[in-house]
Amino acid sequence: MKEVWNNKQKRKKAAIVLVFILVAAGLMVYLLNVFVLDDQKALSGFYHQEENSLDGIYIGSSAVYRYWIPTQAYDEYGMKIYDIGTGSEPVVLQKYLIKEALKTQPNMKVVLLDIRSLLKSGDELKEADISRVTDAMKMSSNRTEAIDAALDYFKKEGAPISYNKSYYYYPFLLYHSRWSDDFSPSDLKPFRSKSPYMGFEVSDMSTAVYKNTKPSYTEDQTKLSEAKIEILEDLLAYCKTLDQKVIFVSALYSISQDDQKELNASISLIRKSGFTVLDFNSKAMEGKIGLNWSTDFMDSNHVNYLGAVKYTSYLSSYLNKNVKFSSDASDSVKETWDKAALKLKESIVKRFADAGLSLKHDGETVIP
Repeated sequence: MKEVWNNKQKRKKAAIVLVFILVAAGLMVYLLNVFVLDDQKALSGFYHQEENSLDGIYIGSSAVYRYWIPTQAYDEYGMKIYDIGTGSEPVVLQKYLIKEALKTQPNMKVVLLDIRSLLKSGDELKEADISRVTDAMKMSSNRTEAIDAALDYFKKEGAPISYNKSYYYYPFLLYHSRWSDDFSPSDLKPFRSKSPYMGFEVSDMSTAVYKNTKPSYTEDQTKLSEAKIEILEDLLAYCKTLDQKVIFVSALYSISQDDQKELNASISLIRKSGFTVLDFNSKAMEGKIGLNWSTDFMDSNHVNYLGAVKYTSYLSSYLNKNVKFSSDASDSVKETWDKAALKLKESIVKRFADAGLSLKHDGETVIP
């Protein structure tokens, strides 16, 4: 009788422990969705995409979500390529973002990878560069591996950041400032909202006009750091295992000669591995896009909406010729993309009107 009683007590304790673990795990997942940065709509919104609904993804920094207009490419060619871009997104995280995307989009045809942020020096790397990506990722071993890889790379590059892994694994420990006197019920809402324009970002800067400086192009190269070579070779080795066509991209901006020399070295390494690189930071490619340095930029590093239209027009035409896309799509997917395209057009029309700007540029309407 005593033995039966002891067994019941053990089972009861085990049940309590199990319930505690499940509640703690659920709370952890919930908090990961609440305590995130405010500029992660693209990556968070990616999780809302219907399974096997995308033709491809475009991964990278602001050179992605400021340049590539997914709904324009959809309107013109029917391709559905989603922007997974975050500010200053480290190239070391791209492998893990591809893995994350393949969980729900295994049949996509193309992966575009922007390599601009590889040019950042160690003292330019920030904690937020990692957090913008990993905070928005769902909890998984892939997320943990992404954090570990990023911190390892940042340490080798000498980045002046905190290397306390718990801050990245459990971001609510770092974002304690949200627990303040003005705390409200709205702060308890999980963040994972949709991205209205399939990852493309529209803001007041979309209509800004910055008279940019045209760079002096060079074909010279400079030696990459060992850490940069290591992460690039690791990414290339992984990309060789994929069924998707992988294309590396360097979106144009007012690039310095020092950065261009490093970019040239990176491109040389990528091309030696057999991958295509679209280097828009060259005189030949710049001419193909037809960007106007006086009217098509919002600042020295990013195009405005006018520039994005031209960039998307060229790149989508290239992809249409070089990647075999499927024309199949469910009615729900078409409806989602049609609504996103219409919403973007309405937003742009209003923003241009509010700014007192014409919707015509170089004799053509800026909304395709």
